[in-house]
Amino acid sequence: TERNIQYINKFGVDLVNSDKKSILGKKCYDQFKTGDCSNNCALVKCMNSGKMEENEIDAHPAGRDLEIKYVGSPIRNLDKKIVGAMEVVIDQTAILNAQKLTEKVASYQGAEVEKLTNRLDLLSKGNLDFDTDIAKTDEDTEATGANFRQINKALGDVRRAVNRVIEDADMLTKATHDGKLSTRADAEANLGAFKNIITGVNELLEELLKPITEVMNVMGDIAGKTMTSRVTDIYKGDLNEFKQNVNNATDNLEDALTQVNTSVDQISGASGEIASGSQALAEGTSEQAASLEEVAASLEEMNSLTLNNAENAKQGSTLSQESLANVKMGNEAMGRMSTAMEAISKSTEQTGRIIKTIDEIAFQTNLLALNAAVEAAHAGEAGKGFAVVAEEVKNLALRSAEAAKNTNELIEGSLRNSNAGATIVTEVLKSFTEINSSFDKVNSIVQEIAAASDEQSQGIKQVNMAMEELNKLTQHSAANAEESAAAAEELSSQSAELKGMVSEFTLSNTSSNEIRQNIERRVEPRKITNGKKKPSDMYEVDPSKVLPLDEVDEGDFENF
Repeated sequence: TERNIQYINKFGVDLVNSDKKSILGKKCYDQFKTGDCSNNCALVKCMNSGKMEENEIDAHPAGRDLEIKYVGSPIRNLDKKIVGAMEVVIDQTAILNAQKLTEKVASYQGAEVEKLTNRLDLLSKGNLDFDTDIAKTDEDTEATGANFRQINKALGDVRRAVNRVIEDADMLTKATHDGKLSTRADAEANLGAFKNIITGVNELLEELLKPITEVMNVMGDIAGKTMTSRVTDIYKGDLNEFKQNVNNATDNLEDALTQVNTSVDQISGASGEIASGSQALAEGTSEQAASLEEVAASLEEMNSLTLNNAENAKQGSTLSQESLANVKMGNEAMGRMSTAMEAISKSTEQTGRIIKTIDEIAFQTNLLALNAAVEAAHAGEAGKGFAVVAEEVKNLALRSAEAAKNTNELIEGSLRNSNAGATIVTEVLKSFTEINSSFDKVNSIVQEIAAASDEQSQGIKQVNMAMEELNKLTQHSAANAEESAAAAEELSSQSAELKGMVSEFTLSNTSSNEIRQNIERRVEPRKITNGKKKPSDMYEVDPSKVLPLDEVDEGDFENF
């Protein structure tokens, strides 16, 4: 229990490089010198726990470096008391070293295998941009490295062979792109299947070149404006379809040129008629536009006059209403004047009666004065003074009578004038009543004229707007007609130019498509004359087969 060595076998003695006598009784941790001796010893643990303990650790007995596995088992006496422990040590140094070597080689091999896998993956994807170097080796990995050097050398040979095939393919592609169709790759520079590939590509190019060469010859003839050349060699599959397409295209082109040649004359005549009609239409439309402008100007002036008339009618209606009001006021004033004249007439009559009374008083006074003079004369001297007074009273009575007479004459004249004025006022009042009634009618008529003028102004305004729209449309039509005339003249010019172009082509007497169509339709071809002399081998074009001019692209003519 105090960790003193009581027994050790020969292996243990050899391990510490000593003799048994020198070891017995010594501390175990002084002999074995493991990393567990300080605080993790399996022997101490097994004596404390009472069960077997084991551990793996490095040990350095006698200066040696070992990797060991040791097991500690408790030892009990007859009373089952733990009195010590037995240690069994296994030297794992060689095993662990071999394991480390294996792991090192496996790690190196795994890394190289991964690199090789990546290179093969790149190669399978057509990527040849990779190296064939391996990692550095030492004495432990040299044998494995040698194997990988051989593998990578073979991989490099494969890459060079594939690269050579790719270079040949690139060279052929570039030559084809540059139009050098006679260029071929050197098949002998390759080996095995790669040689067969290059040989097959060369033969493929030869097979493709034959129809292309023949088509080029046909296209050359067409470029020289000879439309009678065709592809005649025998081909299979897609090449035969290519041949048929080229021949069909040439047939169709020749048919189109033949139809164009026939249609150009018709187009030329029609374009001339269109140009003439469009020019006449343009001139007529221009004259119509000028007339419409004059009508529009007249309508504008009429609209202005109508607006002025409506405004004057409104002002007349206003003045009429004001005059009507004034007449009503004058009528009322004349009524009041008539009343006042009647009052004046009555007052004059009363004044006349008062004057008559005064005249009678003056007469009576004069009589009294005469009586007084008579009495004064009878009285003699005593009545002289009374006679003087009587004389004065007589004179006063005479003057009063004279004044009353004059006043009466004036009042009678005033009464006559008042009666005449009353008669005139009655007539004026009657006239004002008639004028008032007439003004009512005039006001109604002026209002109706104003309303009618407003409606007329609105109607003329709408007509004016319509004339403006019609003027715009007419001017637009005139412009379109002029453009149509210009386009027709241009069409006539282009048809003449197209006629000259078509005449430069050499065409067969009758196109194959035309003959086939006539046979299929069972229609006898009719010769075209149109009043002009035509060759006997010209036939009428089927209108249903003619491409409309608005569907012809300029590029088609450029391709011709």
